[in-house]
Amino acid sequence: MKLLEPSEYQAAAGAVFLSVMQEIARLLPDAQVEHIGASAIPGAVSKGDLDICVLVAAQEHAQAVQVLQAAGYVVKADTLRTPELCMLLSPHTDADVALQVVAKGSEFEFFLHFRDALRADPGLVERYNQLKLRFAHRGTERYREEKSRFIANVLTPKELPMPSHHPDATLATQRLLHASPNQVFTAFRQPELLARWWGPAGFTNTFERFDFAPGGRWVFVMHGPDGTHYPNENVFRAIEPDARIVIEHVMAPLFTLTVELAPHGEHHTHLAWAQEFASAELAARLRELVIPANEQNLDRLEAVLATLTDKETP
Repeated sequence: MKLLEPSEYQAAAGAVFLSVMQEIARLLPDAQVEHIGASAIPGAVSKGDLDICVLVAAQEHAQAVQVLQAAGYVVKADTLRTPELCMLLSPHTDADVALQVVAKGSEFEFFLHFRDALRADPGLVERYNQLKLRFAHRGTERYREEKSRFIANVLTPKELPMPSHHPDATLATQRLLHASPNQVFTAFRQPELLARWWGPAGFTNTFERFDFAPGGRWVFVMHGPDGTHYPNENVFRAIEPDARIVIEHVMAPLFTLTVELAPHGEHHTHLAWAQEFASAELAARLRELVIPANEQNLDRLEAVLATLTDKETP
């Protein structure tokens, strides 16, 4: 079995993921589509295949599988199939693409738990790489056994939570932006742009540290229009270029912000902004402050996007 270095396959896999994600979004508008597997983990070696998790409500799992089959996806033979899990293969790309159709709330959400654990810990990625390299030539069955054992060891002691939104604790909004997903992603990725629009109207920012990578820290001070200074510290929990950014605010008030980007027509982006607080009580207490602040934040983002040119985005 030949394993590829990240530079040999991850960029191509990311492009294929975006294409398949758009197709699934058309077929299953209510599904949560997640890039999983080695190609979703920076620095991971891989056979070069692409795994995608399609999360649907438990009561809609069977119907979702039927919809995907009607669109040409094929059930993979000799794989586990339950009322909560079905693996499908894509016939629409030259790449090796597998969909894991998973019922929300089921044990099979471990695909995301494991991905997020490795994204947050480069040391785990290196250990996983070494294991795969060690057993890649000892037969497929042994290779899978060793991988399964590693995954179990990573997940069992951590009891990692599913990165889903709890409605009572989440304040959400959405916006149709006149910019491409790449331009919107650039406005997050480049600190000099982000500093221009982050925060409510009238606020400015001084960045002290900005490590834009899964597990990276973002430390900064927001300066209010009345001269008050507000220290902030975030950790980037997940980054998918042009598609998804998950930011955890690790000081009070505790919350996780998930920003999802999807192309909408030509040169437009649908942005979904979901801010999940540590509790429903905290969300309720901050609602009157946070909702208008988030809208002002997105107004400022739109103003910055209007100044970008194609030359400013890769």
